[in-house]
Amino acid sequence: MSFWKKLVGAHNPPPKVSDPDFGPITFDGPYGNGDVGIWQMDSEWEVPEHFAKVGCSSIPGTAAGPYELSRIFLLEKARDYPAIWARLHDQLASIRDKWAAQDSSVPLNQSFFISSLGLDPNPADPPLWNVSFESTGKRWLFVTFNMQGNEIVGHTVDT
Repeated sequence: MSFWKKLVGAHNPPPKVSDPDFGPITFDGPYGNGDVGIWQMDSEWEVPEHFAKVGCSSIPGTAAGPYELSRIFLLEKARDYPAIWARLHDQLASIRDKWAAQDSSVPLNQSFFISSLGLDPNPADPPLWNVSFESTGKRWLFVTFNMQGNEIVGHTVDT
């Protein structure tokens, strides 16, 4: 058996911890020669009054835990779902009209919910981050907006 371990390396599952803010999280990384990686939530924050069922998909940090600035940034975004909806409403509505073939008279927050928040591990000012929306209709869509500060710098649509 040691031959196989030498050949493919020992399997070390990623570290998991229970974080006071994010709940159960798993570390993915480190990347390259540094010690930086990302933590991912293993559960979700359910906030139906703000049409959100969110898992943080990218919480920068080291194996010791998320960076404090990552924590502060993502928790601030999670407290401000109404601002996210307001900022991205028109762009999300346009995407719904193009891809989802849903009735545009239905309120947007009945067509989508906020499903993910993430922060880029590379420091930037203003920060690079993303927010994703998942559709609730017959045609599944997953829309991710890439943001720099409050500006949209790109988006992807998965069907």
